[in-house]
Amino acid sequence: SDTTGYPNVGAFHDDRLYMGGSTSNPDFIAGSITGAYENMAPTTAAGEVLATSGISIRLNSRRLSKVKWLSSNKDGLAVGTGSKEYLLRSQDSTNKTLNPKDGIKAVDSGSRGSSDCNIAEIDTQVLFPARGGRTLREFAYTYESDGYKSPSMSQLASHLGISPFIKQAYAAEPFSIDWCLRSDGTVVGLTYNRDENVVGWHRHDFGGFVESIRS
Repeated sequence: SDTTGYPNVGAFHDDRLYMGGSTSNPDFIAGSITGAYENMAPTTAAGEVLATSGISIRLNSRRLSKVKWLSSNKDGLAVGTGSKEYLLRSQDSTNKTLNPKDGIKAVDSGSRGSSDCNIAEIDTQVLFPARGGRTLREFAYTYESDGYKSPSMSQLASHLGISPFIKQAYAAEPFSIDWCLRSDGTVVGLTYNRDENVVGWHRHDFGGFVESIRS
């Protein structure tokens, strides 16, 4: 609302609409009733909490930080804030569906933090510019840790982030490239294909200041 603020980001997950990052409650995430995306009621008219009822989550962190992005995956709802990354999962290990009756836990999945730039969702991974916008990171599951990590995609091309990334546009075909617009009006691309183990950066000169990109 005009008094409590409006959400900054949103995502669909398990037939619910999740929203977060409002001005007055930056670390708060709300999920709709299942299948009713505009209804956030936490209980029925009789005060009963159902598995399909609306969901309210406040991220527990020593540092208040705004929700920057949300992304759905098979294990839960991935969340990036200005200081940390989380995976929202059900308290019931036998049921991966988030619902208020089983309870929801926010699994700490990193402390890199995210910038205000949009994310790129590619298959089961998320590419996001870290806090400051100078490094592109990958939020992905790793078998070694049996959890989610955020390794740097810029480790061998850190010079390309000397001017912060401000927008991403992913083009799946024909070459699976994540295009990144920098604040200086130049564009770089990341050819990204995890199935073929291909990750490589390239710079492009369009002969002028690029104002916007879109896939």
